Amino acid sequence: MGSTQLWLVMAGAGLGGGLRHLMGQWIQQRVGEAYPWHTMAINLSGAFVLALLMGLGLQRHEASHGLRLFLGVGLLGGYTTFSTFAWEGLGLLERGEWLNSLGYLAGSALLGLGAAVAGLALGKWLS
Repeated sequence: MGSTQLWLVMAGAGLGGGLRHLMGQWIQQRVGEAYPWHTMAINLSGAFVLALLMGLGLQRHEASHGLRLFLGVGLLGGYTTFSTFAWEGLGLLERGEWLNSLGYLAGSALLGLGAAVAGLALGKWLS
């Protein structure tokens, strides 16, 4: 990866991480912190947007490689978070909230796939 490509990924990741932080705070202020709704919402919206962008042609040659790196790898990679998802799922387990943990982990995976399917379908329909 060339230095320009690296800078594109880093710039996108910085913006995505900042956006994740702001969105997480905004959601937590509205629904509380007892359940990780903020991480679920962020990951689901990220899955939807990435698939939407791909459906709109980001994966084809119409979009430059740099744009794909900035948006897909950088911005949405920085915005979504698998590590926090796993950590919060583990936290629910450690507190003995087995059903909540199962719902969070399985729900996030299944709803994330559904969000990606919906995003891709919408992107293809719009393009």
